[in-house]
Amino acid sequence: MSISPFVIIISSAFLLAGLGALLVLRSHKKAYQKRGLRRYFAEKMYDIPLPRMLQALGIGETTFLYRESVDNIGECIKNCETCETTDQCKQSLKIPELNPEDVEFCANMKYLSKFSRSQRIKG
Repeated sequence: MSISPFVIIISSAFLLAGLGALLVLRSHKKAYQKRGLRRYFAEKMYDIPLPRMLQALGIGETTFLYRESVDNIGECIKNCETCETTDQCKQSLKIPELNPEDVEFCANMKYLSKFSRSQRIKG
């Protein structure tokens, strides 16, 4: 007795549908975790100068939080927490509109420069 091709095709279809459903659920779970992590980072950012630096560079905080990768946001927060140039940072933040050249000392500049006002005007 042999298995008919119809049974093989139906079984394969159910297997692929189940696998697809698992992949979609996994993707939604990761997106939910990243959303939670971004909220956590948004709360944690209020203890450091990063939001003021974003604002001075003309970068929206929400734009930064949702367009930058979670790993890079975490690194930016860590850089700010361990920064040794806080005096220089505080002095620069007194300038109403900063340009990336004004804060080249910042450890986060490689992340901030791609979102800055001057980059948007050039591009």
